[in-house]
Amino acid sequence: MHDLMFSVENIDQVETDIQPLLVKNWEAVSQYLPKSTFAPNIQVYRDLAAVDRLWIFTVRHEGALVGYALVFLAKHPHRSMELVSVIDAFFVLEEFRKHGTALSFLHYVEEGLAASGVSAVCFGTRDPLIARWMRSIAKYEPTEALFERRL
Repeated sequence: MHDLMFSVENIDQVETDIQPLLVKNWEAVSQYLPKSTFAPNIQVYRDLAAVDRLWIFTVRHEGALVGYALVFLAKHPHRSMELVSVIDAFFVLEEFRKHGTALSFLHYVEEGLAASGVSAVCFGTRDPLIARWMRSIAKYEPTEALFERRL
């Protein structure tokens, strides 16, 4: 896919454009969270971004936002010399997922984080297809099992 631009943007640059993509992402993952309600707290994102603990990576096509990654950064609590990150949300519109766009975007995210001193990227998913993609295509290794009981 040509004319794709990857970048890091601040919350003011993406807040309006990202809303429809957040909804589409929620529609895709909500089947795994049947008791949850979609209600993002934008102020929490603003607060984290203000202290450089949230980075927003974007994919634009002809100026339109077609993908994003919301990444949290923090010093690891047990290995305080390490800066680590968690990809909280990673989404590319379906029509832009062909031709390696998602993988190229993920590599862009990783390169940006590594250049800033991040030593590890964590990525969680409840979707078995995405899990398979992360392991076989993106070459991520499972590091631990995560369990949840909805109360």
